[in-house]
Amino acid sequence: MLSGVDWDDGVRRFEAAGERGSTAYISGLEVDTGEHPAAHAFHVTVAESRYSECLAAKSLLDSGPDVQDRVLGAIQQGSRGFARTAPPTMVSACVAVISSENRLLALRRSLAVRTFPGQWTVGINESMKYSDEPGREEDLFGLVRRGLQEELGMEEGDYGKVAISWLGWSNAAGCYVLVASVRSTLRSSEIDESRNRCHSVYEHDLTAWLPITRSQISKIIENSEPGPDRIHNWSYLAPLVASEVWRFRDVV
Repeated sequence: MLSGVDWDDGVRRFEAAGERGSTAYISGLEVDTGEHPAAHAFHVTVAESRYSECLAAKSLLDSGPDVQDRVLGAIQQGSRGFARTAPPTMVSACVAVISSENRLLALRRSLAVRTFPGQWTVGINESMKYSDEPGREEDLFGLVRRGLQEELGMEEGDYGKVAISWLGWSNAAGCYVLVASVRSTLRSSEIDESRNRCHSVYEHDLTAWLPITRSQISKIIENSEPGPDRIHNWSYLAPLVASEVWRFRDVV
């Protein structure tokens, strides 16, 4: 969809700058709408992409509304066709975490990180990895579980079922975004202690546990006020994740 001189130049530019590595993106979608009681299926095909390709796509999407309109126009033709022509970017999982006291985890990205420093996120973010080794493929649920383990040190026994409630394309992020929610059996203080032992703890420098109330969720969705530190703003994906938390608050 974005192939051309600008795309190719962008990939080469980012690779020359050392932006390398492998990630994964969605190259095929098959959704059964459940017209028959025994026919509920959702198939995702994943292909390999390079980080330089992800950055080139994001750079083009940020370059002007004409590229964004081209992508949105393709989406309006249907998800199956779009998945086959979408630029090779990545799949980013946003996972909302609810403690045993019914509090919602918010994290402030460190002021020292390169991307979106200081922004508040609802829960954790993790990108899908690609493996061409048979039996080592990472599915959407595996992505969520790995994110919880790497970002918070949480094992499968520390939370209940994973509720994936949203999957779609984000022009702002320049990639596919997955939203999931989990309810932990741990208290917020226990999750904080577990997070402090993780190797990725320095990606965030502040945490806050928020009440899941209509007024609190509305503030995040409307993005009308700064985050819990009263200084830095919510990330562009926080309203979407907060909306899904509210929709599925009685499910997880």
